[in-house]
Amino acid sequence: DSDNMLLQIGPDGLSKFSSYKNLTVDSILMRSTQEQIADAAIEGKLSTGEFMTIFKNYPAGRLTHTEKICMDWFRYDEEMPRLDWELTDSVTTVLGYECQGARCNFRGREWTVFYTEDIPLMDGPWKLHGLPGLIMKASDEDGHYTFECIGIKSKADRPITIYKVPFNKTDRKGYYDTKHQWDTNTYAYYEATTGEHVTVLDANGNPLAGAYDPIELSYDYLELDWRK
Repeated sequence: DSDNMLLQIGPDGLSKFSSYKNLTVDSILMRSTQEQIADAAIEGKLSTGEFMTIFKNYPAGRLTHTEKICMDWFRYDEEMPRLDWELTDSVTTVLGYECQGARCNFRGREWTVFYTEDIPLMDGPWKLHGLPGLIMKASDEDGHYTFECIGIKSKADRPITIYKVPFNKTDRKGYYDTKHQWDTNTYAYYEATTGEHVTVLDANGNPLAGAYDPIELSYDYLELDWRK
């Protein structure tokens, strides 16, 4: 799967990494009542892109992760992670910018990235940051996750915002536990958290056996240390 993501970088190291497809969702959530938000969710207006949003230095010195899981919104913050980068001799070009290579092991994945000192911002996609230039490309050693910059706008006037929704505050472990429950047992999770029942039918209109049985995921999350 792929999604177009937007990295907004403001003053004092503040940044927001979120789905570009959900810019319209931002407008709905920032201007609507809870009832209107619920109606929009039912109509499918809030189901366009990836709901993971990463705020760096919000609050100062910390990282905040927000995400919608099923019908609920979750939020946790942590100290800004320190990434122990090792510079390499690799070079490449992204969008015409000459980029230097670096790598590090971060929470179970070995990341290889390319950054450009021509854009002296110590930021990058997702939680990656801390190099003397903007990270333009990143991938883990297994090729499961890849980020690549496809466009830059230097004078954007879109403010950095956070959804005005009732967040369930949790921690990183609690977030992953909840996400894993949702991903591996979707119907059971929906029923348990909403109190509503879902009847899953097969092509012949009969109840689908095993619909409420947990499944094994064919992938793992960006951070592999969440099970510990």
